[in-house]
Amino acid sequence: MQTWLYKNWWVLTLNGIIAILFGMVAVKLPIVTIESLVFYFGLIILLSGIILIFVSLYNLKKKRSWVIWLLEGIFNTAVGIVIISSTEITLNLFLVFFGIWALILGIVQGIIGFNLKEGQSGKQLIFINAVFCIALGIMLFYNPLEKESVFKIITGIIALIAGILVIYFSISLKASSKKQLAEED
Repeated sequence: MQTWLYKNWWVLTLNGIIAILFGMVAVKLPIVTIESLVFYFGLIILLSGIILIFVSLYNLKKKRSWVIWLLEGIFNTAVGIVIISSTEITLNLFLVFFGIWALILGIVQGIIGFNLKEGQSGKQLIFINAVFCIALGIMLFYNPLEKESVFKIITGIIALIAGILVIYFSISLKASSKKQLAEED
């Protein structure tokens, strides 16, 4: 587990960046703006689906592989229509999925913390961040669109703190990875 962690420190950095971006959006943008972003995201998916359908028809005429393109195009078109037609439901669903991601991230970080050697750099930090991520995940299971301002800001701040802590831990992990990997060899 530790060898994997040392070699893949960048995965934690990426998770931290995602959490920071989510936190910035949650703190800065009003819900109406976020719903508009969801609408445009749905529009992009819808347009990509239509393009993929045309690509599949073109490939069919050229006697190339076309079935996967068609299936993906139909799927993207359907998903785009669903997102455009119900942005609030889609946003709530996204927040639930983001909450699941935060819970899983917190649990994984707790497991990583238990697997780190006693006294190793960042061990307490990873546990603190695991708690932040789990708290964020639990908060996102409640409907943030009904408790807009306060809940949105609290969620954003927790996401920002969790993201910063994950990035800090991943950087310290990268710094100590060469030493640890050399000791294991």
